[in-house]
Amino acid sequence: KTRPVFHWKPEPVCAHRFLCVLSYWLTRWIELEGRSKGLKLTAEGALERLRRVNLYELGIPGVSVRWWDLKELRAEERGVADALGVENLVVDLPTGLA
Repeated sequence: KTRPVFHWKPEPVCAHRFLCVLSYWLTRWIELEGRSKGLKLTAEGALERLRRVNLYELGIPGVSVRWWDLKELRAEERGVADALGVENLVVDLPTGLA
């Protein structure tokens, strides 16, 4: 059952419902997959552990210089990533000036 959505056209309503179902599915998948691998966290707890993981692209307007930075994972972040089967959380991107 879904609550009323206040949009004027059917397309935004359909998109809103799609995003709601997708977010629900993703939340349940995180919880069930994590639980099956021994992770004793809710989806909210798992995402909170991964909150610090960010990939930054810094650029200078008008200049073709970019800087990539990814913070190294701590043990608790690596544990959540491993339990969810996210093997390549750290991707091979150029570091430093590109």
